[in-house]
Amino acid sequence: ATVNAWYQSKFGAPFAIESDMASTDSSPLISLPVYGEVTETFQENGDGVLISTDEKTEVTAVDTGTVIFAGKDNDKGNTVIVQHADQSKTIYGHLTKIDVYVYQSIQKNQKIGEYEPEDTQQAMFFSIEKNRQAIDPIQVIEVGKQK
Repeated sequence: ATVNAWYQSKFGAPFAIESDMASTDSSPLISLPVYGEVTETFQENGDGVLISTDEKTEVTAVDTGTVIFAGKDNDKGNTVIVQHADQSKTIYGHLTKIDVYVYQSIQKNQKIGEYEPEDTQQAMFFSIEKNRQAIDPIQVIEVGKQK
């Protein structure tokens, strides 16, 4: 992700060959990856937040980066991990569907998958990691417009 961000700033185009890439948006993180209600806070689990929604919804990347994992995780089911230029990672778990692949460059607000509540899983998992430490997403992301 760092090399890709450097390459884009130096040459104005993404390092990966993709025809529909938009310019890099370096504005701060501004919203949760889905519209919903935080049902379990970082303080409750020390890892991330659980966000519930009543219906099927798109999951979007909170910032530009590179997908470093897209698959099944033992704890979080269908999971996408995105690495960002500042070396932070965002983790999106309990997804119903994954729409990205490993090493794909993605843009802020790009759809990375879908989440639909099920009997066995009523909330989507979201976390931010920096320097191998979990960070409270609510401290980083503005959530005032959420339910």
